[in-house]
This record gives sequence, structure tokens and C-alpha cells, in this order.
Amino acid sequence: MRASLVLRADGGPRIGAGHVMRCLALAQAWQDTGGQAVFVMAEPTPTLEARVQAEGMQVIRISATPGSHDDACQTVRLARHLDASWVVVDSYQWDTVSQRIVKDAGLRLLVMDDMGQVGRYEADLILNQNLHAHEGLYANRPSTCELLLGGEYVLLRREFLQWQEWRREIPSVGRNLLIMLGGSDPENLTLRLIEAFHTMEIEKIQVVVVIGGMNPYYSQLQEVIRSCRVPIRLEREVTRMAELMAWADVAISSGGTTVWECAFMGLPTIVGVIAEVEDYLVSGLRRHGLFLHLGWFRETPVEQLMNLLTVLTNDQLQRQHMSELGRRLINGQGCQRVLGRIRNGKSADW
Repeated sequence: MRASLVLRADGGPRIGAGHVMRCLALAQAWQDTGGQAVFVMAEPTPTLEARVQAEGMQVIRISATPGSHDDACQTVRLARHLDASWVVVDSYQWDTVSQRIVKDAGLRLLVMDDMGQVGRYEADLILNQNLHAHEGLYANRPSTCELLLGGEYVLLRREFLQWQEWRREIPSVGRNLLIMLGGSDPENLTLRLIEAFHTMEIEKIQVVVVIGGMNPYYSQLQEVIRSCRVPIRLEREVTRMAELMAWADVAISSGGTTVWECAFMGLPTIVGVIAEVEDYLVSGLRRHGLFLHLGWFRETPVEQLMNLLTVLTNDQLQRQHMSELGRRLINGQGCQRVLGRIRNGKSADW
């Protein structure tokens, strides 16, 4: 029987797809070593469930409130049934008690975390792939708990790793623009950006807008695009994101997990915030100068964004610097390093 890895991940219109997608990256790497990856979801959406199943992975639905005692107990029962020794949890709802239930069951636990918001951690491994991560966030943990912190542990899916040796060419003027505001975009901020291109003055610019399958505004966005003076292509539920990032010269993105994909692909990006957690997450990016930071999308005048975009598309040297910095910080070895800890108790670049 192939060794099973149980991944308990949350995703949906309110919190987006980032938790599930970074777990998917780790699950793919587990598959590649001959293991079986099984996702456990409390409130799965059809699009996220289908995305995981398309990778040949099982999705098991549980009827429990995320982070509840019942959630943890059902996850434990499934892990035992699958004879899994490790459980991966990526959920803001799981607290100390939930983690302790997994540990008391004799299972090993990897917690994916972004903010250090749990009072005490009861995990074997804590993974925080953000640039703001530091040991002080996890002072209250067992002495046996190991920390995996920073950009060297960023989890990237297979589609990106195929571009490991690729090198981006930086044109004098960036004319290919990629817009990505997350898997759901509940405030329909994408619409504001599309409407702004009625006044865009960049000559020969081409725009691709990517939205997730949980975005309810697809028809409305299509209608607005038809009357836009700039060529815009709308794509939904994309599975070839790396290819689109290679095509783009510049991107506009929300501050979720997509920013690490942009960095790995050397894609100069303007990053805005659409949720409270993103406001916290982009703090590390801001200190490193990895991207241009816009602040909150809903509070930023469209004219300000368009001016910033115009400057960046015409500044070849700045785009070159941003591209090179991203490639240096995110090298694509994150999944291998994490699996090295899980399988062998060491970090190895396989």
C-alpha cells in the first residue's frame, strides 16, 4: 500500500483558494515520491474539489464546523483508516485543542501557518513560507517542534517547477499585463480594474484577466470587457498559470499565495490587498522590495494604480531588478525541503 498523507485544508468564497492550492503543491510532491495524497475538507466548493480530483487525489468531505472538536476527531479517524502517519493542517480555524487531538491520537502533525495566531502550537512541524516569518511567532511550542520558516520553504505546484531553468527576457516596454485578484474576489474588485482601462494610455498593451471558479461575476466581467478599448481576455479556473506568467511582462495581483508564484517566475508585480490577512502577509514583501505595493485595492484611486502601472511598464531597469530578486528569493525547492523533513527528518534537495 502506498503511504498516505492526509491534508486538512480550508477553501471557499470567503477565504479563497490559497490554502488548498499550496497544500496541492505539497500533495503533488508526495505523489511524485510514490505516496497517496488525500484531502479532507469541511466546506469544499465544487471547483476546488474538482481541481484536487483532477490530480488523481481523493477528496473526503466531513460534516463539521471548521476548527471544531468534531472536525479534529473526524480528521483523526480518517487518518487512522488510511493508515497515515502524518496530517497536514492548513486552516486558520484550528486552535491548540484541535492540534492536541491529532497529537494525542499518535499522529504526526504539520501545521501551515501565516501569522502565529494560535496561542500554543502542538505540532511536530510548523511551516510559515512568508518573508515576515520568525521564531518569535512560535515561542510557545514543544521543544520537539521544528520550524520551517521563510521563502526557502515556499510550496510551488508542478506546473511552475517545469520552468526552473527558464530565464525571463525583459523588454524595453512591458506590453503584456496579467491581472489576478484571487480565487473568489467577493468585492468584484476585478471589475474596477477592467473599467480603468477605458483611460489607459499604454500603446499596444494586451491584458489577460484570470479569475477563479468561485468568482460569481464572470458574466458581468465578460460584458464590460466587450466595450473596453483595450484588448482584454478573460480566463476562468486556469490550470496553466505558469504559462500565462511567462507570457506576461507585468502583473497586478492580490497579496495571497500567488505572489510567490510571480516571484519564482520573475514576474514584476504590483501587489494590492483585498483581505485583512493579506495586509499582514505583504509586510515581509514590502521590507524586501520584492514587489510594488499598492495598499488596499478598494481604497486606492484607480488613477493611482494606472499611473503606477504606466511607470512600471516603461521602467525596464526596475522590472529587471524585481525579476532577478524574485528568482533569487524563491528557488522552487520548498516542497523537497518540507518532504525531506517529513520522510527523513532532514532537509534535502532531491
